[in-house]
Amino acid sequence: MNRRDGAGHDVWVVDPSLFTLPYDHELCQALAATGLGVRLVGRPMRANEATVSPPGYDLELMFYRRSEADSKRSGPDTRRFGKGIEHVLGMARLTTSVRRSPPGVVHFQWLPLPWADRPFLASMARRCPLVLTVHDATASGGRGFAPLQTLGFQGAFRHFSAFIVHNEAGRRALLDLGVDDDSIEVMPHPPLPLPASTMTVSHESGEFVLLIFGEIKPYKGVDLAIEALARLPERHRAHTRLVVAGKAHMSLDGLRALARKLGVESRIEWIDRYLGLDELPALLASASIFLLPYREADASGVLAQVLQLGRPIIASNTGNFPELVGTAGCGEVVAPGDTGALAESICRLLDDPDLSARMGAAASRLSQSMPNWDDAAKQLSTIYDRVQTDRPGANAQGTDRRS
Repeated sequence: MNRRDGAGHDVWVVDPSLFTLPYDHELCQALAATGLGVRLVGRPMRANEATVSPPGYDLELMFYRRSEADSKRSGPDTRRFGKGIEHVLGMARLTTSVRRSPPGVVHFQWLPLPWADRPFLASMARRCPLVLTVHDATASGGRGFAPLQTLGFQGAFRHFSAFIVHNEAGRRALLDLGVDDDSIEVMPHPPLPLPASTMTVSHESGEFVLLIFGEIKPYKGVDLAIEALARLPERHRAHTRLVVAGKAHMSLDGLRALARKLGVESRIEWIDRYLGLDELPALLASASIFLLPYREADASGVLAQVLQLGRPIIASNTGNFPELVGTAGCGEVVAPGDTGALAESICRLLDDPDLSARMGAAASRLSQSMPNWDDAAKQLSTIYDRVQTDRPGANAQGTDRRS
């Protein structure tokens, strides 16, 4: 799908909350590099949201402009209500723009309020094909999301011409939801780039660091990591620190209470906020082991990112973790919720530096062999071509954008 002569943008990538901004940025950069006109549609950028490289695409601010500006002036309930109203207004604004000047494809990354989005999706789908990346198909079951954010999720699917998932587990989850197999495309999550200095920071702290990195939600199993830390023998626990770094989308009070109860409060560091690019090098390079003790998930952008750092990984036996971590030799895989097995894996890696080093080297090799963002852009361009060509009356109505 090539740029249309003289008119607008070929692809609008829509992530109202910029929930996966690093992913959105790399995807839009790669699509723009193929010659497509690309517009990322979302909310205003925040102060700490610098990207690794300057954007080579347009950013359209259609969502949450008032709630972002007033984020510190009202209570959480007022913010949620106001943001819900703004979301509907943003979808109406987006729909009007699509109807006035239809792009080649509108590619949604997330549907924050699918029950409210459905009529707008129906209207947009009459003007151009819609594509949806289902970053985590288990979201339809409410995992890690408020009920209003999942209501109507499955019903919204009828308006999309194609669905992108990151692995076969995602494909199976969509098939279980009744999605036609022919409309599902598997596109592995490319590694997110990190500042160059991340790879060179020395790691000589004298203690072992277990790192849980990324947005903190109940399904990510921080409580399981705390229990595993408490299970470590004293010879390890006295020299091991658990770092939980990332904005919490849940109360941390229960987790802190659990740490106090188990006597490991002093061995845990909490960094409850979004981290800037200037902070990532020291944080990520300090890790001895990355922990992903998720209760359930079909994929993880965090895993794709940390593989390139060359550290061993301990992850739950869920989604594509067994394939990427266990089969590839990048670390160890344990049953979800099994804190005893998690503690045993941590001890095994701490007791055997050579094993840790081999697993870290395997992680680096796997990262280098994974599809990159250029590969993703080429695959998506083919998908965009197909959904435009398959659109009823595409050639007759002049909606086929290919040259």
